Amino acid sequence: MILEAPLWLILALYLPASIFLYSEYMPFFFGVVVWTLWEYVNHRYIFHGPLKAYHRVHHMNPAKHRTLPLVLSMPVAFIFWFVLPDKYVAGFLFGYAQYEIIHWLSPAWHNLHHIDSTRYLGVSTPMWDWIFRTA
Repeated sequence: MILEAPLWLILALYLPASIFLYSEYMPFFFGVVVWTLWEYVNHRYIFHGPLKAYHRVHHMNPAKHRTLPLVLSMPVAFIFWFVLPDKYVAGFLFGYAQYEIIHWLSPAWHNLHHIDSTRYLGVSTPMWDWIFRTA
């Protein structure tokens, strides 16, 4: 029987090791990590803060209001673009792409958040929920 590892586990093991093997991946990896933190902070303090009424519609029907994270994240990506090298921006945008894929195609972790909106605020990774003790 062949065990199938989830993609996030493969990336979680490969990317840190590749930093030591190929130092040019460090900016890309940093961009991905910054995206996951940005996603968590947006969700916790903006979507469940000033935009709570708007975001509540998403909780009632998760297929609605998909573009808000993109609208809030693109200004940050443009700041990255002008301040940091392209590899950071590429990592940030890759993080956004994985967010979209995970949120809409494989939402198991995030569905826990729809049951208890004060917990499980990370979408593409539970890392920040573990760090900030919201898991």
